[in-house]
Amino acid sequence: MTTSKSKLGLALVAGLFVGACASKSYKVDMPATAVPSEEISRLDADINSGFAAHYDVLAPKEFGKAQSWQKEAKSDLADGESQKEILDDIGYARGYLAKAKQEAEARQARFQGLIDARQMAVNAGARNFPKQRARIGKLDDDFRDISDEREFSTNTYNRLQNAYLDLELQGIQATQLDAAQARLAGARRDDADSNTPKILKQAELDLTNAYNLVAANRHNPAGYKAAVDRANSSTVLLVDVLAATKRPGGKKLSEDVALQMVMQNRQLASVKGQLTEVESQNQALSQNLSTQQAALSQAEANQKLNAALESARKEFGENEADVYRQGDRLLIRLKSMNFASGRSDLPQTALPVLAKVKGIASELNPEQVVIEGHTDATGSAQINQQLSQDRAQAVAEYLETSGFESDKIQTVGQGFQKPITSNKTKAGRAANRRVDVIIVPSHASSKSSTEENMQPDAM
Repeated sequence: MTTSKSKLGLALVAGLFVGACASKSYKVDMPATAVPSEEISRLDADINSGFAAHYDVLAPKEFGKAQSWQKEAKSDLADGESQKEILDDIGYARGYLAKAKQEAEARQARFQGLIDARQMAVNAGARNFPKQRARIGKLDDDFRDISDEREFSTNTYNRLQNAYLDLELQGIQATQLDAAQARLAGARRDDADSNTPKILKQAELDLTNAYNLVAANRHNPAGYKAAVDRANSSTVLLVDVLAATKRPGGKKLSEDVALQMVMQNRQLASVKGQLTEVESQNQALSQNLSTQQAALSQAEANQKLNAALESARKEFGENEADVYRQGDRLLIRLKSMNFASGRSDLPQTALPVLAKVKGIASELNPEQVVIEGHTDATGSAQINQQLSQDRAQAVAEYLETSGFESDKIQTVGQGFQKPITSNKTKAGRAANRRVDVIIVPSHASSKSSTEENMQPDAM
């Protein structure tokens, strides 16, 4: 949990930075009614968009502050801090993100050549391979060093641009030829130079030619595709023939005999493949038909569940229950059970709401109905666990005595492990004392309904 002291430290750092730059706070006022978890999700998406727009190199200080407050908001949400505190974190993150956008847009024209070169390196996969990933990280650090300078060396600019373009080429070459290079290196370690020297030499020539053609046609895949295919084929042949030279007992076949054996095996496999082609086509047609039928069934099931969702929402009053769709399941969050403190017997006022639940569940002909009991954080974990289980069981017994099939009902006591809001306020504790009814329609897969992703807004 973030302490008050460390929180104050963050605020002071932000204040010092703001005062040095613009003498005003980079903070966006968040609506008091905003839902922290939803706002954090939106902030995550906008931070990712900032990366895509190169804020991390064009406005590193401001963007770094936005990321720091983003992390603080997530930490406070996980620690159950107050809604206001979390929204304050998000407000600062939003403020610095807006400032980063402003700075990045102001600098973009000056650095457009670098931005384009960097993006081409990323698009070519430079971050997908360890060597290139380390290199692009160092180049980005250099980019950040000059991004806020009014004057910088043209040589530095050109050096960075050329280095990013070199990484683009390396990324394309690695994407196209790393597998072939790995096969060749493995064959060399396995004594290909003595067992299959002729095929090794040809594979080396083909791979070198492919690297050269990729370099000459980096933006024209048609110009290097044939060479890349040949390099891959040559290195696969090298590996196959090298393996064929080795016989049990330490005996070896000559390179020529092993090559002949490999080619004969390939020809035989090709003939077998032709014989089974018609059968494969028939299987593909059958699978396609099955896929279409499954898609139609899923669409019908989705339509039915959506209709049930809308119908259920109309059934309940605002203070009775909330209804959500969770994948293939319907979650009814009962808010008006009003259990007496420490008790699990059903109040009479809860029966009309449970009757509505029973009606909705019956219409869906469910495969399973899971009833989860939840408590607030008052009292010990053991007591709350048992109380939540007893309350879930009380709801289950009502459904069973109302004619619902008992073998389809499962009860789970969650105790205070899955709050939907902070337990620090009376209203928050009341919201956490609830019963969730999860209806799994007969078409849905049998996932455990107690998984974390079944909670639409668990803290």
